[in-house]
Amino acid sequence: KEVMADGVRAVWIWPSGLESPEEAAMHLLYVHGGAFCLGSPETHKQLSAHLSRCAEAAVLLPAYRRCPENMLTDAQGDVLAAYSWLVRRLVESTNSAAGTSDSPDSTLRDNRGDSRQHL
Repeated sequence: KEVMADGVRAVWIWPSGLESPEEAAMHLLYVHGGAFCLGSPETHKQLSAHLSRCAEAAVLLPAYRRCPENMLTDAQGDVLAAYSWLVRRLVESTNSAAGTSDSPDSTLRDNRGDSRQHL
């Protein structure tokens, strides 16, 4: 199911047997790998569906803006916006949230240096 998470297009995937992602006991924000240059929610749907089944969790995949067409800080901002949207949706529930990525780098690390730097 596609949603807008604070202006960022995102895709929800949740375990079968549930009517909506809100019914899941746990929620994951999945930031696909690709060094903020490659990939999309569409390229990672199968992996996310597997995570959803194994963790019995709803998975939110943000479609962040990619480099080099956009700045690295744009991609990071999109991920943070999606995370904030997810947390706000869960703050009054008893559900839990976690973040994950298939990228070995630190996805949300502080980008010190030139804030206009591309990857």
